[in-house]
Amino acid sequence: MIDIARLVAPPAPAQVIFIDQPHGLETGAQEEITLEVHSSQLPLEVVLVYSDYPGNTLVNNLNL
Repeated sequence: MIDIARLVAPPAPAQVIFIDQPHGLETGAQEEITLEVHSSQLPLEVVLVYSDYPGNTLVNNLNL
């Protein structure tokens, strides 16, 4: 189960960073984002969210 409240506003010292890529990607393209992790006391949690045009087949197939 996903705790949305904890993801959006985690208790200190954890923090959340949202990265929006409104331009999208072309077929076969890649996007690389570098994050600095300053503590080994908290786990790094990453979530990939994207939209796909409604239909019978998957149009976008993104991998994290």
